[in-house]
Amino acid sequence: MATQRGESVNSVLKEKGQKKKELRGFNLKQLLDHILNQFHRLQSRSLDQICDLIKAKKNWSDYVHEIWNSNFLETTNFPFANEISPGCWEVSQTHDFSCSCHTVTLSDPDVYGIPTCSCPLFKSCLIPCPGICTIFGRISDALFDAKNLHPRWRLSGDPYIQMRYRD
Repeated sequence: MATQRGESVNSVLKEKGQKKKELRGFNLKQLLDHILNQFHRLQSRSLDQICDLIKAKKNWSDYVHEIWNSNFLETTNFPFANEISPGCWEVSQTHDFSCSCHTVTLSDPDVYGIPTCSCPLFKSCLIPCPGICTIFGRISDALFDAKNLHPRWRLSGDPYIQMRYRD
């Protein structure tokens, strides 16, 4: 089936019009059953992937790791950092801080105590941005640690895993 190659359900429906023609002949209940079956297959595959990551002793997905690592590699674009108050840093591309696009707080109690940043990249995904990565390079603390990652991305916090291994 096409979805096993990573294609979306939508692309399967559009594939040469065959599935679309077949679905047009379905009544509403058959169509709902078909969509629910697709959903359950995708959900099952996702759970298997999460379990595989946990068995491999990973704390977050490869998706998160790729973004986080990419942000870490961008730290060279932000060579200037200045501690403006204890635990609060300003990160800039310029030595005079005229272009300060990152204000980093090392432990934000309002966001699970994780490091936070004022930049749109961090706010949109809650994965450590180049600004946060830059500061961790300055303070010599472990950057790639689950405690620095929002709980929504930690595999230990996944609701399916918690239900499965609750007892």
